[in-house]
Amino acid sequence: MRGIIVFVLFVMIFALSSAKAEDLSLLYNEFRVPTYEVRNLSVSGREIFYAYKMGDHYMVSSHPSVSIYWVKQTPKLNWWLDEGAFLGVHKSENADLETEYGNHLHAAGRVYLTSYQGVFVKARIYTRYHNDWDDYVSLRAGLGVGRVTEVTSVARAIAASREVFSASTGELSKEAIKDVAEMIDKRRAYVEDFRDEWESRFYGDLGELLESYGASELSFAQALKLREVMFSPVYRISPKLIGWEFAVEYENSLTYDGAFRRSRGWLLTNFQYARPMALNQQFRASLYLSLPLGQMDLRSEGQVSYTIDHSYNWTSYARTGLRLKAPVGETASHHYEISLGTYRGMSTDLWVHGGASVSKEEFWTESVELEAHLGFTYYIF
Repeated sequence: MRGIIVFVLFVMIFALSSAKAEDLSLLYNEFRVPTYEVRNLSVSGREIFYAYKMGDHYMVSSHPSVSIYWVKQTPKLNWWLDEGAFLGVHKSENADLETEYGNHLHAAGRVYLTSYQGVFVKARIYTRYHNDWDDYVSLRAGLGVGRVTEVTSVARAIAASREVFSASTGELSKEAIKDVAEMIDKRRAYVEDFRDEWESRFYGDLGELLESYGASELSFAQALKLREVMFSPVYRISPKLIGWEFAVEYENSLTYDGAFRRSRGWLLTNFQYARPMALNQQFRASLYLSLPLGQMDLRSEGQVSYTIDHSYNWTSYARTGLRLKAPVGETASHHYEISLGTYRGMSTDLWVHGGASVSKEEFWTESVELEAHLGFTYYIF
């Protein structure tokens, strides 16, 4: 119980401090997810025909497959589908014709019924099947309110404005930054639609966008620098999110073990809160509760985190978390953890990282764990 009280106080202190902080994140508040669609249907025959023979031994096989990837996003709709299926046929001198087949399907969607941050319904389905030894289906549906929007692309657009344009044409306007952020979010659509030509199309459209705001034509050096700032891991701009949301969902999983199908149901609640405390600082808090509808453990998890980008190649974080497990008819046990860490790019070739954590777990043994690490990555060539 003491751990829960400490955790709640930690959340309240950070929430109040972020609410009182000077609001430097107007662009984050104004950003809305862009509209785009990605569709990809592919058929693969990497081994459409395979034959092997040595003496009296032989084997013939074929392995065609098909996959579908489909994403659609608007300010009030977000859904995606990932489906894959394969077929395998084998024949050898010691066995009859054998057939192997399977598929996986993972699809999810969210629709806002009122406003951009209003009431929404969401659903998810996940299935996998492989002959008769793997058969699993998971269905989830729920209702919620609010929205947590990822605005990392805005932070990268601001970095691009300061790193690329400030010395020549001056920093971009707020409207230009928001439009560049939308372009960054649409990168996946360019990759899927234009494949090998995506970079020329992307930077061509980006150049036209910037010129519409009065910037001069992109030079080759500026295009390379933009690419580095917007997509290179050298610029360790930590994830930025803003908003809050609360959802209640029901999940049911069906598992077939070859003899009978087992059904398990959960009632899930999830609360998330995210607020950039400044353009380079992020506060996040979440609380998750899983209530089993049957003879299973009740589980709950909460986490609070704070990150700060000291510069475009240096990020530090602090996190604290609490997990609770309450087996049926038994006393609840807890797991607490506090961790600190940092990532620093000393140059484009050298990265150093370090961290430390302290935790206490009661799931298996009532013990305190201390952990520290320090490492580096150096690119020789």
